[in-house]
Amino acid sequence: MAQGFRSSSMGMGTSTGYSGMVGQLNEQSKVDAKYPTLLFKQHLTVYVEKIYEMIHDALKKEIGPFLNLCIQAPRSVRVRPIRGSSKSIHSNIVAKQQASNIYGQSIVNKLDHTLNILSANH
Repeated sequence: MAQGFRSSSMGMGTSTGYSGMVGQLNEQSKVDAKYPTLLFKQHLTVYVEKIYEMIHDALKKEIGPFLNLCIQAPRSVRVRPIRGSSKSIHSNIVAKQQASNIYGQSIVNKLDHTLNILSANH
């Protein structure tokens, strides 16, 4: 079971689960046998970082398009002076701001969904 915690750079034999590596004896296996909890902590840290990276990448992929739309929407709110009533210009600005709010709400919905999944798995 402890062999699953071995990274590819440390694959030097088989693990007994507690006393470290059995097989090729070298300096690394002596450290494994002497400090198994430290080794476990290091491997656990690596796995947590990998899981965090996977969640981060998945969220970035999901909300990235919405973020781009949110960032682009305020630019389009800047209306160049055109001929027409100020009422139509104002309604155009309001419509574009509402579109930006929809994108923002989509981001919040995606984050809420991910948080619910993480909470359910906890």
